[in-house]
Amino acid sequence: MDKEQLTSHLRGEAEQELGAIIVDLAQRAWEHNRPQVTRFLDPYERRVAESVLAGIPEAAALTFGGYKRAERARMVIYPQFFLTESITPPIAVLQAVGGNGKVSHRDFLGSLLGTGIKRDKVGDLIVTDQGCQVVVAEEIAPYLLTHWTHVGPHPIQVQLIDEEQLGWNPNG
Repeated sequence: MDKEQLTSHLRGEAEQELGAIIVDLAQRAWEHNRPQVTRFLDPYERRVAESVLAGIPEAAALTFGGYKRAERARMVIYPQFFLTESITPPIAVLQAVGGNGKVSHRDFLGSLLGTGIKRDKVGDLIVTDQGCQVVVAEEIAPYLLTHWTHVGPHPIQVQLIDEEQLGWNPNG
């Protein structure tokens, strides 16, 4: 795979960097016959990734964000002939209960990042009447279940829930 040719249509340093990462993941997926996972990408970054993947017939991708209209999602890049039924979603959904209704999206996100994780491991965060629900990279869920205990001065209880339990607005 010619990385320069596959990313030549991209403009700007950020697009070029993301394009190079996508080519590397596609090449690794093909060479090792194993799906590779991106960080959480916003809609613009996913379009950039898709434009690069369009030039790589050996690879394809699935997107996982927890629900159909998720803003932030991870892509799984896999060899074209790979059985997609065997691909496990690389995400986990956590529910944090607490905050006494006085806590905003910003507060929840700040406390989540305050545990030491990077933003690219966090997908969409939905504030609910009881607290919030957040889509995260599956590999950090066990860490957050143990270490994410407060939002500001308010204690929270965090548990793993199914994607079907996400409180998103289907009309939104």
